[in-house]
Amino acid sequence: MLSSAIWDFKRINRSEELSVHIVHVITDLDLGGAEMMLLKVVQASSERYRHSVISLSTEGVIGPKLREAGANVRAFHVTRGRIPGVNAIALTRELRRLRPDVIQGWMYHANVAATAAQLGSLRATPVCWSVRGSLNESDTAKPLTRQVIKMGAWISRLPKSIIYNSARARAEHEAIGYSASKGVVIPNGFDLGKFRPDANLRAEMRKSLGIAPNEIVVGFVGRYHSVKDFGTFLAAAIRVAHESADASFILAGRGVPEMAVSEPNLGTKLAALGGRVRLLGEQANISKLMNAFDLFVICSVSEGFPNVLGEAMATALPCIATDVGDCAGIVDDTGIIVPARSPDNLAKAILQLLNADAAMRSDMGAKARERVTSLYSLKNIVTRYQDQWFRFVHQQ
Repeated sequence: MLSSAIWDFKRINRSEELSVHIVHVITDLDLGGAEMMLLKVVQASSERYRHSVISLSTEGVIGPKLREAGANVRAFHVTRGRIPGVNAIALTRELRRLRPDVIQGWMYHANVAATAAQLGSLRATPVCWSVRGSLNESDTAKPLTRQVIKMGAWISRLPKSIIYNSARARAEHEAIGYSASKGVVIPNGFDLGKFRPDANLRAEMRKSLGIAPNEIVVGFVGRYHSVKDFGTFLAAAIRVAHESADASFILAGRGVPEMAVSEPNLGTKLAALGGRVRLLGEQANISKLMNAFDLFVICSVSEGFPNVLGEAMATALPCIATDVGDCAGIVDDTGIIVPARSPDNLAKAILQLLNADAAMRSDMGAKARERVTSLYSLKNIVTRYQDQWFRFVHQQ
């Protein structure tokens, strides 16, 4: 009788979950950390929750993927640079039509817009926010974004929870007035079936990229932006190239192939590296490219929880990261942490791994994957999002 009662209870809870409708409001659906996390959450929970996604701008490249995962997707095409509330009436109408059980905001503008629209809808729908980055990144943000960040602090007691993807981001935001009682840290999660070491993929990718058997490839993935500090990476790479004949470098990301034109100083550094560096644009399948690398570097000057770091660790790559955001805690003893903006320290760390034998690098990579498996598996992280939503539905 007892086991039957427990089964019935679980069946009732599952039935309730299936009826829960989550409406996600996001600033845009271009390729980025927040957009990819949203996609992963929807893909991993579409059998238990109904999802609708509203982009304040366009569908980008993520919109069609969300639709394939079963989500309803709508883009509002708000002109960039306009305030979050400028299309509040249309968003309010859409929320009234969709009648969500929970509204999940993603990024500053969408968080504020979702809260404003929820108030206008005159329904007591729980709103959750998602804050994805470090406040240091706002130093290079547009004036409007900085204003929206401050606006978020003023109204941060209105959402039911504020989900940060790093402890550093939570501390920084609460220091400027974001509600401490609403904060919760849910780190990024990774699909361990997708991001994994694969000998066949490695051979395929290295052949397609023309990588010689003796080359030891240092990988760097990130959009062309000052926060990613390409200058420090290239300065370190030049020093490494002088001391290691086998080292080569692959840089991939949006705007990377054009950065020499955008910034002549970077063009000079690239010229110094000659054929030792390959520049690739934005990649549709990072998991394949990761397998071509022997080690991975992220040398940003500001981060929260960088997705690429977790992806590289899941692919069993030994990683070098700058001591920003939660990087030191993510890597722990499975890689090397260096100060930001320090080409000397970065070069020494790269050479340390290049001069190690392949077995040592493999051991470090295996430990990195074990750490991601233990702490950051996508299944566990998605469950934490679901727990938030389900709890707030039942508080109504």
